[in-house]
Amino acid sequence: MVDVRLRGTRRAKFFLYRIDDIQDGSELRRGKPSAHVVFGEGVTINSAQFQYMQAFVEVRKLNNPLCIDIFLDETRNLLIGQGLDLHWTSRVQCPSVPEYLQMIDGSRWPLIKPPFRLSS
Repeated sequence: MVDVRLRGTRRAKFFLYRIDDIQDGSELRRGKPSAHVVFGEGVTINSAQFQYMQAFVEVRKLNNPLCIDIFLDETRNLLIGQGLDLHWTSRVQCPSVPEYLQMIDGSRWPLIKPPFRLSS
């Protein structure tokens, strides 16, 4: 059961990193060319969306409505955090410390938290 939880989380991270690199215009991911640089934005977006759906399939295999709720809740938090980051970047606006901490909590913590929430 833990393996299913981790696979779902890994797939969700795959989705986020691919989309994040496109949104941020990142040419590199961990010192290597970003997927969209190598394969193009269209293929990368499609692949990322497919991986997100596969993550949902993995979580659904747990046969527990609470696990699905956790997955959707954390994905929502992640997208809100990413949205705040994009908002400030596009407006060349520096957030306040509380706003920045809220963004970090929303855009990074959901990458770490789901396996713990799913295992409880």
